[in-house]
Amino acid sequence: MRVLKCIRFIVSALIGLILFSVPASAQSNVVGWGSDLFGNLDVPVGSYADISAGSCVDVGIRSDGTLAAWGTDVAGVGVLNCPAGTFTSVSTAPDSSWAVGLHVDGTLAAWGSVPGGPADVPSGTYVAAAAGTHWGCALQSDGTVVAWDNGGPLTVAGTFTAISADAGLRADGTVQDFWDTYSPVGTFTSIAWGGDFDIGIRSDGSLAAWGYWLYVPPPSTLPSGGRFTQISAGPQSCWAALEDDGVVAVGMDQTPYVEPLLGTFTSVSAGCTYVLAIQASPVPEPSSLLALVCGIAGMGGIILHRHW
Repeated sequence: MRVLKCIRFIVSALIGLILFSVPASAQSNVVGWGSDLFGNLDVPVGSYADISAGSCVDVGIRSDGTLAAWGTDVAGVGVLNCPAGTFTSVSTAPDSSWAVGLHVDGTLAAWGSVPGGPADVPSGTYVAAAAGTHWGCALQSDGTVVAWDNGGPLTVAGTFTAISADAGLRADGTVQDFWDTYSPVGTFTSIAWGGDFDIGIRSDGSLAAWGYWLYVPPPSTLPSGGRFTQISAGPQSCWAALEDDGVVAVGMDQTPYVEPLLGTFTSVSAGCTYVLAIQASPVPEPSSLLALVCGIAGMGGIILHRHW
């Protein structure tokens, strides 16, 4: 009997220690909420440093710099076929027809139904890039913007510190729209474009939206308080803003969304009626907790055996 108990303790200890040494399996540090019509919330397993939500397809940069894409390529344009290499940022078009990424060396790569074709991505090195519906924009280190579409290069006057797909943020905080005559009044710290409207964070931390009147979120739906540090916009009046304490505010279909996820986040990206966010501290998944329990039980078995 003593031998059988000894064997049972040793086996349980070994199993527990093995399970405890195996890394947590299926989990991603990206979570989402809203519509999952095209599988946009089904994020592949792994840890991500950056994400960009479209309308049907999403692209993320893994912690090792490589790309991953998920969702549904409804147009069959190959936007799920991410290029090899390592990247520092990525941007998907609002209609998910193409995407552009910034390599670690500052060069551009584009895939999907790219304006002008993949070979027509501008040469040179850049510090930021953004995908429009049928055009792209890239920001150079000197603040100038290079833009292109299927008709050739586009001209953008001025210098900027940051860009969206249709506007630039000047050093003094003012915003210049690249293609239209309308630009918002006041100064901003961040801007984003969702295909139908623009949204930005004012210098006082509040939000403002402008653009096509049918999709611009009414001022009454934008939070008036809080200090926002990051903004993202998606089609159909979808937007998400990150506060300085890691809390996410979300609006969809011109009304505040009432079921935000709990937790703190480091990055957000709004798609079409859904939002993706990178968690600051992901909750250990059940398999990890089970492994921990088994490990503790196994060690307890060894201790009991030694004192039995």
